[in-house]
Amino acid sequence: MGKTSALTEETQPVGTDLVEISKDNGGGSYLSRKVQYSNLIPNAYGEIALVNGSTAQSLTGQPDPTQLTGFAENGVASLSTTPDHTDDSIEIANSGVYWVEFYASLKTGAAALVDLIAYWNTAAQKIRAQVKTPDATTVVHVSAGGLIDVTTDSLKLELWGQLDSDTSITLVQARLSCRWVDHT
Repeated sequence: MGKTSALTEETQPVGTDLVEISKDNGGGSYLSRKVQYSNLIPNAYGEIALVNGSTAQSLTGQPDPTQLTGFAENGVASLSTTPDHTDDSIEIANSGVYWVEFYASLKTGAAALVDLIAYWNTAAQKIRAQVKTPDATTVVHVSAGGLIDVTTDSLKLELWGQLDSDTSITLVQARLSCRWVDHT
């Protein structure tokens, strides 16, 4: 059969590539199998984060959520995701089922009910969390996670916020991340 080489993240099969796996059973005799991969996206993950944030962002009261801004750093990422803290988003290049989670420590300009929602391609997802801030100085913590089925290639994952009154929100610490778990 000849030379075989190990698969790496740079040479992994994609789409419907065929990969031949061979094993030398001793004495130069090989057992070979061809494996076909379909929509394989191994090691797809990405994140954006904010540490020690202090910039207030004005939000209007319901019913209109607004994209939260102010992420300050890109976290770890794989080949099929592109975190972009300057756009406050993570671009995902391939369809599939993803685990999405967010965490935030935040305060508001006055007591308010805060909804945080994961969005992709400006569409609200069912991953959301709600917390009540008692006043303008108390920092509260909120997190949520869940699965989304990304049915198209190339989308943007974002964190949006919604308040029950017109006031500001300040993200003190925040993280938005995604991880591929299955192809569709």
